[in-house]
Amino acid sequence: MSYTHGDVPGQHLVAAYAPAVEAVLAQVRVDSKTNEHKAALGLLGILPLQGKVVVGDAMFCQRDLAEQVIDRGGDYLLVVKGNQSGLEVDIEGGFAFETAARGLAAATSP
Repeated sequence: MSYTHGDVPGQHLVAAYAPAVEAVLAQVRVDSKTNEHKAALGLLGILPLQGKVVVGDAMFCQRDLAEQVIDRGGDYLLVVKGNQSGLEVDIEGGFAFETAARGLAAATSP
């Protein structure tokens, strides 16, 4: 995001950054009548996601963003915060299940 300078308003941007090459691959402007979520959907639509991992903070932890990444052949890692208590509980339950299944498999393997 840029800042306002005099009478010229700053631009709010969402960017796709590739850390391996330390470069911004693409960026889109966030329309003043919407939010970063809608801009991110548009940005994902122009990026090649096949075999890529999309990382986003809690603001991007939205079902439609995750679905778009998966539908286009990518994977995602999104932050979940305490204000998404149902999702947080589901994730904790999934990890607990995996831990218990591994423990059972270790205890019963020949």
